[in-house]
Amino acid sequence: MMPFLVEKEESMKSFTSLVKPACAIILTLGMISPLVVFAKDSHCNARPHHMGAQPQQFKKLAKKLDLSDQQKEQVQALVEQVKSAREADKGKVKAQRDAFRNLVESNASEAELKAQADQMAAGMSEHMVRASVNMRAFRAILTPEQLAKMDAMKAERDAKRDAKRKQAEEKRGEKE
Repeated sequence: MMPFLVEKEESMKSFTSLVKPACAIILTLGMISPLVVFAKDSHCNARPHHMGAQPQQFKKLAKKLDLSDQQKEQVQALVEQVKSAREADKGKVKAQRDAFRNLVESNASEAELKAQADQMAAGMSEHMVRASVNMRAFRAILTPEQLAKMDAMKAERDAKRDAKRKQAEEKRGEKE
């Protein structure tokens, strides 16, 4: 072989030996960084949307649906129940997020991260079920006319959301 080809081949090997670990580090950081970002509290405290139906939602709906005094009392009792359940769970959710963040920062194994993520997912599942049960309890308070009005409001809200999504998709299509 020619000497300059041997030199080039050796430099390619050394370059490859440097690039492979660098790529592995970049990929690892790329996979972990979203976990760290989403594990932080800052984005969740502003609007705890992941905690299920919020008491304010029931109050707003109650105003729009023109409830009777008896219905208002029932809704107020439901709101208090939802508030107490949310407060009880708030600390548990924060502790789970903190534990996950600590695992990420301490370079925990993938199995440990997965186990913690599974615990968080189980908690999220509980919240979703509780929110559905709460909404079912709210709907049980309403008359058929109020239910129809609420369903119409939901359909209107869904249509607006879909229109906004379509508009955003069209904007993205124009940029490309």
